[in-house]
Amino acid sequence: MTHPETMRPASFLDGGGELGALMRAKDWSTTPLGRAESWPHELRMVVRLLLDTRQPMFVFWGPALACLYNDAYRALIGTDRHPSALGQPAREVWAEIWDTIGPQIEQVISGGAAIWQENQLMPITRGGRREDVYWTYGYSAIAQEGAPTGIGGVLVICTETTSHILAERMLAEYAAARTEERDRLAMLFAQAPSFIAMLSGPEHRFDMINAAYSRLIGHREVLGRTVAEALPEVVGQGYLELLDRVFLSGEVFTSRDSKYVAPSMQGEPARVAYLDFVYQPIRNPAGDITGILVDGVDTTERTLAEIALRDLNDTLEQRVAAEIAARSETEAALRQAQKMEAIGQLTGGIAHDFNNMLQGVASGIELAGRRIAAGQPDKAPPLLDAARDAADRAAALTRRLLAFGRRQALDSRTIVADELIQGIAGLIRQTVGPAIMVELVPQDGSWPVCCDPNQLENALLNLAINARDAMLPDGGRLRIETAHVTLTATDTSDWEAAGPGDYVRITVADTGVGMTPAVLARAFEPFFTTKADGRGTGLGLSQIYGFMRQSGGVLRLESEVGLGTSVHLHLPRHAAEPGTGKASANEGPAAAFVGGTVLLVEDEPVIRELMANALRELGYIVLEAANGLDGLAALQRALDGTGVDLLVADVGLPGGLNGRQLADTARALAPSLPVLLITGYAGDAIDGASRLGSGMEVLGKPFELKLLAERVQALIARGRSKDGALPQTPPG
Repeated sequence: MTHPETMRPASFLDGGGELGALMRAKDWSTTPLGRAESWPHELRMVVRLLLDTRQPMFVFWGPALACLYNDAYRALIGTDRHPSALGQPAREVWAEIWDTIGPQIEQVISGGAAIWQENQLMPITRGGRREDVYWTYGYSAIAQEGAPTGIGGVLVICTETTSHILAERMLAEYAAARTEERDRLAMLFAQAPSFIAMLSGPEHRFDMINAAYSRLIGHREVLGRTVAEALPEVVGQGYLELLDRVFLSGEVFTSRDSKYVAPSMQGEPARVAYLDFVYQPIRNPAGDITGILVDGVDTTERTLAEIALRDLNDTLEQRVAAEIAARSETEAALRQAQKMEAIGQLTGGIAHDFNNMLQGVASGIELAGRRIAAGQPDKAPPLLDAARDAADRAAALTRRLLAFGRRQALDSRTIVADELIQGIAGLIRQTVGPAIMVELVPQDGSWPVCCDPNQLENALLNLAINARDAMLPDGGRLRIETAHVTLTATDTSDWEAAGPGDYVRITVADTGVGMTPAVLARAFEPFFTTKADGRGTGLGLSQIYGFMRQSGGVLRLESEVGLGTSVHLHLPRHAAEPGTGKASANEGPAAAFVGGTVLLVEDEPVIRELMANALRELGYIVLEAANGLDGLAALQRALDGTGVDLLVADVGLPGGLNGRQLADTARALAPSLPVLLITGYAGDAIDGASRLGSGMEVLGKPFELKLLAERVQALIARGRSKDGALPQTPPG
């Protein structure tokens, strides 16, 4: 084997695609690294590894932490940094996120302890604009003989997981019980970046697979066949035994970097893949296990890169190799435990709850159809009501998941917290019961805050119910207190998004059993609950956490076993004058029917038809469009002709113009035009009604057509009153 020092000058830079060519052409003498021929052999070996792999990798080397990277990494950072970053100090290249990664790099260099981060949010500038980008990456020390600390630099292996994170959030949006919505969920299932399969029965028969799973197994026909029949190679590799164990025990199984050898196909050699996956039992409403959900990702590139790095480090001193091996084992065990806990908790919670709800929807519709077919239509309504109830519970679960992910559409307004609390005090007392004394401690001259009053009421009621359950059966005291607090940068140093300033703190404190430190540490995890089966979803606190973060505030917990729990909600002080403090701008007397013309822009044909028919039955003239551009064209025609009284637009429109953009354009053409935005998932288009103009409101899907009619009627009535027009009488 040729030692790096005996290679011809810079031969280690051969190959490597575009970056290899740039490195060979670059005058390294002008950089902190100096001439390439003088680089130490450890750096040369790492650069050789870096150029040969398709895994995104880069190196920080020397006192200046000069940057070297490969083609795969160049594709992720875009033209904002490439090729100027090559050979430059890391602090200059990544100045915008140095506060995050700088201490991590320093930790690795100073102590040699590796860093591993999964799905880390890194807002960076890419393609000329600011993006929220998620990364999974590891920092590992590169030993160097003769270096003062024994470490010459840091090797970084990374993967951008933004699309995976966004895909997971999209899968949580399923909120309706119609066939069209199930088809839409099936499309999301098919396009998910992770490989997914649904197995039924103890023989593990394939019911569903997505495209990623089909690619993994070589596009073989497996639906309707058992795992043993369709994939005989897994029998000898131990996977069938694992499926049997999960089905019999009901325990989730999670694995990382599992080796899977796919058989040779059409004369090609057998392929070896490495997989991260979870086997999640699926239960019916009775609690019996009916199948297994398989969900995972192909980590072959990452694993091979890690193996190559281990092989590289094996050539260094025995002491360094032993330290790295021990550190790698500790990190692997920690990542394994964390992933098993997180994936099992979240996947199991979603699968369990949605399967129960879908079972209720499917069974109710099926039985109603049988009654109608049997000539007994009078027996169908209760069954349809049961299906609707299951759909409503699914919608509520989706709203809670959106709240936890800070993606719900908020109807924010300026309120006084004490007035809101006083308004629901009677409901709180009725909810907790006579065994619990409710004490209100208001703040004199309470500062106004800006948030969604309805969500704040729900949060306080949820906390009151949690407090009640913690004080059963003996009862106790529930205290709801508001206070003004002014916090410094030191006070808010661990508050993530919230910063120093004036806050209104709402404290909900009980004298219940309290939480252990282990429970307190997991209190905000979705689907985690200490309540008995059927008494809690585990989404209450996570929903409140997401609502507070989305409102610019923060949620804090204090608890001690035997002494009770205090929940502190901090909402930023707001400068505007408070409004009514009601939960919705539409509360109050119903507006008189005013008629008029409604422009309805909705891309789902069935939903658009149902909404249009409902409004036409009430006497409105309805203009329809299926996307943003067609909607804008219809609006311009209406403004040039008979006019339009209200724009109703879905936020998530296709065609290059979403609903929010269409609304803003419409208000530019007709500043007083009322707008009703409807959404199942607003994403970045709407972040609460605080960003909407006067006369613009948000209605979340799913909704009753009756509520749609009320919103349309109220918005047109208010628009007419501002324009001085007289209300019309209903037709007929």
